[in-house]
Amino acid sequence: MPPKDRESSPERKTPSPEHWRAKTKIGAFTPKAKRTKRQIATGADSSKSRAQAGPSTRTRRSRTGHSRAITERGGTAKEWADEHEREAKLVISEGCIRRDVDEVLRLLRPRNEDVTARTSRIAADIADQLDSLVLNSNEKGVEDMLPWIAPPSPHKAETTTTTKNKAKEEEKPKAAVFATERAMYPCIITFINFVAEKVQDSLPTADRRSRNSSPPPLPSSSSSPPIPTPTPTPTPPRLICACTDTDVKPEGSDGSTRIDVGLVEVSPDATLAELDKSPSYYELFAVIEAKRSVSGEDRAFEQLLVYTRQLYVLQHDRRFAWGVVVCGSHVRVCLLGPNEAVFASTVLDVATKPGRKTFVEFLVNCSFCDIDQLGLDPTMTYLEDIECWKIECPAEDGKDGPSYVYSDEVIVIAERLFGRHTRCFLGSLDMPTEGSELRHDVVVKDSWSHAADKRCDEVEFLKTIRGALSGKKDTDFEYPRLLCGGRVKILSTGALDNTDYLYRGLPITTTTTTGNDGGSGGPAPMWPSREHRRIVMQPVGRPLRLVKSVPELIIVLRDAMRCHSAILSECHILHRDISTRNILVVRPESGRVRGMLIDFDYAVGTEVSEGEVRTEMTGTPSFMSVLNLENSPGKRTVLDDWESLLYVICWLGTYGINEYTRRKEDGGGDDSKLKKLIIREWRYGSFDEIALKKRSHLDTHQAFRSNILAGFNPALKDHELLMDLAWELRATLIDRE
Repeated sequence: MPPKDRESSPERKTPSPEHWRAKTKIGAFTPKAKRTKRQIATGADSSKSRAQAGPSTRTRRSRTGHSRAITERGGTAKEWADEHEREAKLVISEGCIRRDVDEVLRLLRPRNEDVTARTSRIAADIADQLDSLVLNSNEKGVEDMLPWIAPPSPHKAETTTTTKNKAKEEEKPKAAVFATERAMYPCIITFINFVAEKVQDSLPTADRRSRNSSPPPLPSSSSSPPIPTPTPTPTPPRLICACTDTDVKPEGSDGSTRIDVGLVEVSPDATLAELDKSPSYYELFAVIEAKRSVSGEDRAFEQLLVYTRQLYVLQHDRRFAWGVVVCGSHVRVCLLGPNEAVFASTVLDVATKPGRKTFVEFLVNCSFCDIDQLGLDPTMTYLEDIECWKIECPAEDGKDGPSYVYSDEVIVIAERLFGRHTRCFLGSLDMPTEGSELRHDVVVKDSWSHAADKRCDEVEFLKTIRGALSGKKDTDFEYPRLLCGGRVKILSTGALDNTDYLYRGLPITTTTTTGNDGGSGGPAPMWPSREHRRIVMQPVGRPLRLVKSVPELIIVLRDAMRCHSAILSECHILHRDISTRNILVVRPESGRVRGMLIDFDYAVGTEVSEGEVRTEMTGTPSFMSVLNLENSPGKRTVLDDWESLLYVICWLGTYGINEYTRRKEDGGGDDSKLKKLIIREWRYGSFDEIALKKRSHLDTHQAFRSNILAGFNPALKDHELLMDLAWELRATLIDRE
């Protein structure tokens, strides 16, 4: 057990089933899977960006090997699914769902005033048509939506009210109640696709025919002069449609979860009757979660949170996500961003005129707004002809113009619903030619980092490291060399991409209290601001799970900690986040395998004064030091990082170092063996509970041997070397031997 007196640190779907998508392995162990090309029905110019080419050219990369990564982190697929459910429940119980936020819907309004006027006219016309259908439905094919927008009158109330409370209850909107959720699906799908069809009918022919050219002027009467093209030029429209397959496990799902209804973007010239029926996480715009009555709203939010996580996993240009919760005839539109909250609109009752119109406006605005308003990254373009991403990377301050990296492989994916959403891409600064193989010579890191503390800026840290170590000839280790990087900017608006920009107009502040009298202070943010950063580095590293043997792993870990020590002594920077994700394997063309330490998002300068030091908890719970988990006051020290390395060694020794040595979660009863491992307790519970368990597991030689070393995988060749290393490291850190 770490002694108490130890110095502690404060410290889209395409318009046709014949769509095309490229797939790569994420940190694969086997040769890269051959990509299959499918014909693009729209015939869009593959050299155009997504903002130009439109949604039907959207492509995704599959996340093969995801289940493999699960056991490397500990636990079975079922346990990770349960953990996702627990996290979603926690979001609900801690009040992180901000309901009745009308401003959410305004974020989707087109930025150009002329386009906004155009969408308002279209939405009003569609709403009028729906009102007419409610009164008298003579149009074939729309009868499925009538039970939703025109339930039998009087509406079946979800609950009965006493005479005393009748007047009060009548002020609240009452949702229609369905016998089953399945009975709602045809209603929702027919409504959404009806709106899409009417939006398509309203578009000028030029808008439908050419999505790659500049948008035509707004329609005008023959007696008036032509209206000039609006400035800024609006994004060519797309349609928002609902997949007709419901209660289904989408393609790309990493579990057994089934979504109710999926929304996709399609080309405005698509034949809606021929759309692919099945949803896919690669191309979903949003998930709709339905419940038969308003009593199931919290459960609907929980499931929406679980399903939306997979959008971040498979859509590498996803910045934030939209979702829809439907309870009876009540609809809420939801915004899920990188910060720990969900903003949900006021209830839109589609059984009433105002509710129907507002929901129609949401769908129409989604068809006309810019792609960054949909949550996508306009600085990432997929080039179909050479099958890779073109990623715009900011230049360093004072330097001209951005750089571009071409990437065909993702080695780190965004796996969490909230947080930094860190992704890492392997790529090249040189644009490959068609048919040639892309050479990986740089790494791109993309993340949403905390913006409040400018003294802890990864870009600035990497500049310091470059300046201190680049001229030294005796650095027999690898370290991250910054080529360029900074804050991502949305070029269509000129704004920096951060949560202040993303949540503009939303109630994201609260009133602070100051002084002993508890008086009101000024507004304060509910959570730290995040900003979108992107950096380009060398050399190219691969995930730690690609080591080939235990001796090779020990070499990689040694190099990473040599890098850690040099950066601490030469640059006065403490890393504070040692984990399996932040140590990479570097294989130079000539020479031995090396290790490299990356990710300085949580680093801190050791020369920061006592009153300024960051004291928050940082890192991955399984690998965080005990004092870090306990959030004890004082500075984090180098001993915390070495303690984290001890946990990394124990973790890999238990669960395996690569695909071939990992403990399987299926067959042979290994599933039950995984559940019996004591080290699993480093993953579950609160930070204080995990800290208490680690103390008990490492308190004595005997406790460490029986609780942790006994769980090392005996099938792992040379696992004794890791056991000896862990034993000596624990003795040095805890027993001070």
